[in-house]
Amino acid sequence: MASPVYAQAAPPRPSPPKKEPPEKPFPNKQLVDVAPGNRQIDNNAEFLATTDNKADKQTRARHTTAHYKNAAPQTTSAQQSPAHGEGAQLHIPGNRGLGTDDRPMAEGTAARAALEIPTLAPQRPLEVQTNPLATGPALTERKERKAQPGNSERLVLGNQLGSQSPLEGSLGRIGAQTGLMLVPSFAALDTISGAAPNDHLPNVEVGDGTFLSTREWKYASFFNRLKQKVGQHWNPNAVLQARDASGQIYGSQDRYTLLSVTMNRNGHIVELQVAKSSGLRFLDDEAVAAFVRAAPFVNPPPNMFHDKEAIQFSFGFYLEISRGGLRMFRNAP
Repeated sequence: MASPVYAQAAPPRPSPPKKEPPEKPFPNKQLVDVAPGNRQIDNNAEFLATTDNKADKQTRARHTTAHYKNAAPQTTSAQQSPAHGEGAQLHIPGNRGLGTDDRPMAEGTAARAALEIPTLAPQRPLEVQTNPLATGPALTERKERKAQPGNSERLVLGNQLGSQSPLEGSLGRIGAQTGLMLVPSFAALDTISGAAPNDHLPNVEVGDGTFLSTREWKYASFFNRLKQKVGQHWNPNAVLQARDASGQIYGSQDRYTLLSVTMNRNGHIVELQVAKSSGLRFLDDEAVAAFVRAAPFVNPPPNMFHDKEAIQFSFGFYLEISRGGLRMFRNAP
């Protein structure tokens, strides 16, 4: 009898992997440098930063600076506190010496040999006639002697001693620091704890600090470092004052220069072009020169390049009448 044949269902074919759209390395939003956010996501945020943040009300700080180390909502140097000066010191005062002697510093003197010779008066000769029958001590004749000037009434040979030993000196007192309060001033803390960056935020209301709704972008840290370095080399006020010291020629409007920047994997600038002129050639040239002086930019993220050898992005320089500002834009390469 034939064995029964059992039909076996074919195993289901695995569904093809779902293709995700390639990541846009340069979203079309403005990058800002702000303090770490609260990790709350705001899908309507118009800014990019290192972390997500959701602000109940967006404001920008009244006082900003182009020279800072870490981004903070406020510029701490705008505050003053007498308790936080350059550092308070408690110490036992000294006299600029090297030891523990309360006397001022003084070098010891070496002992000097001193020879004192008495002054000898002149003496006349003396002739003695001897008597063979006389008794008593015998007398001798004395020869004539001239006066001999000296420097004392007696003969002294030895050390010249004063009120103290001539070998003894003094190292003075160095003083002792019993307490040192290492609390720098707020101005010094700006480069450590942070200050409010000068991102150009014309549509954000001015407030006590910079609080923005942001979305996290993994390349934000690198570009914020790039922005800081370029800002340290950008000096539009110097070139503007050299041509318009009074501010009556070119000082009537804000100026904006947009550069197209091409950077390779090593952080070197391959190409720089003025995509939008400020209307003043020397300000455009200063923007280009700032990038040249700041380059190269270390440690660009490798994933940012994908399979390309270079990327292209836009960088904006915004100069206001009262202060300078930096604004960055990103275009897809």
